[in-house]
Amino acid sequence: MATSQSSAVMPATMLMLQNPDKPAKMMREEEEALQRRERRRHQCRVSQRRYRDKQGSAEYNLKLDVNNLREHVQRLQGMRELLETKIWSSRLARDGAAVKAAEKYYTVFSHGMHNPEAGGDHVRKCFDMQVTFVKAFMDDDVEFGDSRGVSAVLNQWHLYTQFHATLSVRMLSAEVCGTEETPIVVVKGVLAVRLSSSIYLCTLATIFWLYT
Repeated sequence: MATSQSSAVMPATMLMLQNPDKPAKMMREEEEALQRRERRRHQCRVSQRRYRDKQGSAEYNLKLDVNNLREHVQRLQGMRELLETKIWSSRLARDGAAVKAAEKYYTVFSHGMHNPEAGGDHVRKCFDMQVTFVKAFMDDDVEFGDSRGVSAVLNQWHLYTQFHATLSVRMLSAEVCGTEETPIVVVKGVLAVRLSSSIYLCTLATIFWLYT
């Protein structure tokens, strides 16, 4: 029996002696595998760090862009307010000039047309001022009721004044509309007249003639 046991152990011992590098090889492979895993972990950590750095840089750049956009919006808002102020001032000046012209018109003809032949130098100067105003502020082709032209305007005012004992006109309000190139002033006013005795009698005679 001792001989059979000895013969059974001999092959195993001889096998280990024939491959003495096998345990060392396995250790090297395991060590290399560990090194590869460590390198992968290291690369993963580096990649994660780079990604975080990249994300942080992108976030920082995004914040800078947002701040720049905010400043740009503020500048644009300031420019818009400035332009609106300029437009408002320009429109106010334009509208103010147009309204002033309308106010002046009502002032000049507040009591009708002056008769240069019925008074002294003062009346003559007032008449000349009315004529000068109409020629300066009205277009040559201006429409006045059914009439047209500067002369028609003066003639109509002359007739209004001649056929009324008293005449008074005043402006109540004015509103500017139309375009910037062609502003239109819409005026509301009051015209108060009292017929002269000659016109009153003429009117009665006309009515009497029509109904008899």
